[in-house]
Amino acid sequence: AVPSATGVALDADAEETRPVDARGYVNADTAEVEALDTSTVTIAVVDTGFNTGSGAILGDRGADDYYSPRLLPESKSMISDQTVASDGLSAVADGNGHGSFVASQILSDPSDAAFQGLLPNANLLVVRALDDSGSGATADIANGIRYAADQGADVICMSLGSPIYGADLERALAYAVDKGSVPVAAAGNDRQGTRWIATPASSEFAIGVGAVTGAPPADSQSAYFSNIGRHPGTTDLSKGQTNGARPDVAAPGMKMRALVG
Repeated sequence: AVPSATGVALDADAEETRPVDARGYVNADTAEVEALDTSTVTIAVVDTGFNTGSGAILGDRGADDYYSPRLLPESKSMISDQTVASDGLSAVADGNGHGSFVASQILSDPSDAAFQGLLPNANLLVVRALDDSGSGATADIANGIRYAADQGADVICMSLGSPIYGADLERALAYAVDKGSVPVAAAGNDRQGTRWIATPASSEFAIGVGAVTGAPPADSQSAYFSNIGRHPGTTDLSKGQTNGARPDVAAPGMKMRALVG
């Protein structure tokens, strides 16, 4: 059946949302949350890379430091097999901007508090698995997931997806979970086309996140582009593996702003 359009937001229904606003909408600005010590937490962002903005994005860079100590030297490009430790920041340079945007939403700590991310004290492991066009090979993404898990990433963020199921991705996610990592993936941005929640968000080993407007939970609406469930498991070549999959949670993801390098 055709899903109901009730509660779905078009562009005109959404207000621009800054990180400071998003923190409030998800209750991440409470004293209890802000008191948590996240300085030992590592977030891996599997995406197009990351631009440091001369240290302005992650902040706390010493006068003689090449980059913020919060950007881990183990950060790596799965495409070129280069690391920041061996090849410098060029190894994870982001010619697309998407990875920089995602990492900033999570981890930024600039002088402007309005653009501070959810975890401004955590560490960033950049895993470049997508090229400057925003596309990538399944093998690079899967290897990036395994690499992040081997580096001890607490959370593996994947704002990427495909309408086609990938068995290698499924194995990589299971490996990461077994290592103690928590994979988190976007539900997808193609509701009007492929409709159902994308891979890897459809995996039982990942938390699938849908996009909603920037507003308190009671007032938020589902973004018109955000993929949905329950997945029939018949349209993605999964042979039923993804049957019943749906977004697990939702968060502000429409008309978002972030400070990027």
